[in-house]
Amino acid sequence: MPRRHPATALALAALALCASGEPLGTVELETEIVTAAELATATNGLVPYIVDSAGNETAATIGTRNPSYSTVGPYSLASGLNVSATMTGAHAEGAYSLASAAYAHAEGNLTIANGAAAHAEGVQTYASGNYSHAAGRWARAGHNYAFVHNGDTQNRSGSNNYTSHGEGTFNINPLGGLDGFYIGETNLATYLSLVAPGPPVWDTATLGANPSVALAAAANTSYKRAGTGTLTLTAVTGLSSAPTYCVFAGFSALSLPAGTAVAGAGAFRSGKENHLTLWTDGATTFVNFLFAR
Repeated sequence: MPRRHPATALALAALALCASGEPLGTVELETEIVTAAELATATNGLVPYIVDSAGNETAATIGTRNPSYSTVGPYSLASGLNVSATMTGAHAEGAYSLASAAYAHAEGNLTIANGAAAHAEGVQTYASGNYSHAAGRWARAGHNYAFVHNGDTQNRSGSNNYTSHGEGTFNINPLGGLDGFYIGETNLATYLSLVAPGPPVWDTATLGANPSVALAAAANTSYKRAGTGTLTLTAVTGLSSAPTYCVFAGFSALSLPAGTAVAGAGAFRSGKENHLTLWTDGATTFVNFLFAR
């Protein structure tokens, strides 16, 4: 029977090694026997590198190892170019990847996983927290249980990693910020634009006696003015169809700009704390006196 291609023998040898947990001596390929030494000769040494500790611990490297990391972890697997899995159950693959903690996994290019059971993938990512995950490029998971993904490589570099913000945190940095974070087919910026604004900001001032002032309304802002005598609003600008909430306290009277229409049955009450809303509809400004106390 013709001999199988060495690459086939290599794959079967690695599979048998990982599945059996026993030191690899020979692998039977139908009616032929291919030894580990034969595989090494046939493939210029790019074969499973077998570690036998006390006769029952095995590991494999398929490809080339990083010469700076000579240790091979028991039950580990490294495959690729200059890859190293140096601790128990570690797994490194790709190019220049290092898994240097128990059960850690580094894959991609120039990735390092040195936290226990950590996972680094992508390009130049670093998972140093135990059970952490770093993905994308220039991402660093430096806290236990943290997840970090960096997609904004335009504003990051190897000296400016996007890093985790504490233990157990979920950290993402998509290109474009909210515009780059999608849920289904819609980005988060769009979803947030549909949400009602938060509590209003209060703009407060004490005006003294008989003040004449203009009111320039701003979005999501409420206004409180206190004083005595007549409050004269010389102009009200910045209004929209959404009501602007106002509180006028202590005044004996309120004078509104000409053309202001009163909506509802309420009225201004002298000396009280008057609560009212102002808005526009087309060219008309409206006021609704809500209550006074």
